[in-house]
Amino acid sequence: MKKRHFDGLFLDTLDSFNAYTDEKADKALYDRQVEGLTELVNDIHSIHPKLIFNRGFEIFDRIGFKPEAVAGESIFKSYNSKANKYTDVSKSDREWLSSKFDHVKSAGVEAIALDYLPDTDLDARIALAKDISQKGYTPYVSDGMLYGFGVSYTYSVPKRILGVYDGTLGEPNLSFIHSTVTTPLEYNGYVVDLVDIYNIDVNQLQKSKYAALVFYPADSGGYTENTELMSWLISHVGYIPTLFLGVLPTNSEFLNAYGIEFLGEIDPPYSFDRKPAMSKGIIDPPFSPNDRLFSFSVDENKGFKVQASVKNPAGA
Repeated sequence: MKKRHFDGLFLDTLDSFNAYTDEKADKALYDRQVEGLTELVNDIHSIHPKLIFNRGFEIFDRIGFKPEAVAGESIFKSYNSKANKYTDVSKSDREWLSSKFDHVKSAGVEAIALDYLPDTDLDARIALAKDISQKGYTPYVSDGMLYGFGVSYTYSVPKRILGVYDGTLGEPNLSFIHSTVTTPLEYNGYVVDLVDIYNIDVNQLQKSKYAALVFYPADSGGYTENTELMSWLISHVGYIPTLFLGVLPTNSEFLNAYGIEFLGEIDPPYSFDRKPAMSKGIIDPPFSPNDRLFSFSVDENKGFKVQASVKNPAGA
């Protein structure tokens, strides 16, 4: 690790031995576990002096050095990964962890409190980080799986946009989204991350990371084959601003979730209609008699709004 220029280590869950040893049931075994862990951490410190612990309160007074910091999870808010649920920490658990943190601080070591809240409520995250800070601990509030960027004394304002392209057509720099969308977004100060629709990891679609998602595949095949992505889109309506270009998914559940009904092909000639107050920067597109356009209706009663539309003389 030194050859790879790491200057420190984060030692996670140093209290894991408690899962299979019980001080009351077998104190001798428990003590051997603590002694072994103490020796191991001291040996690691001799090679990598800068260490941050996750817990490890059992060895804190036994080691021969001061770690850079000691972290602990869930002083106010916890996360149940099996139920995918955020819960309040009990008063007794909070008092126990606070006492451990206060002991760490009394030794001149930073105490870091990691708490969990969904990224759908930034204000709640900020308030929780302030509560933690008022107790004298360094706050970090993130989602339960730590996928996104959390809130500490500061927090990030996302300036990245995820651009989703069709990887079956070649490299990303040859994609529709790169040639038509990337430049204006970069001009406005955004960084565009391009990802193949067939390989997208939905766990990375975090609103703390991305200001928006832009989809521009060549056809609906990527939506159809990537069932995990389709399920995510259906269950995350309104989570992140999302723009679909080119084609829409044909999945009926998706269309219903987004208030869209497919009405079939419409005949030319076509005209362009827009609401000026909602469509700043949209220009009138040219139409060809050879264009084949399809009609959709949008259910504005569900909160969706039509900024611009293409119609024919029949009003379709």
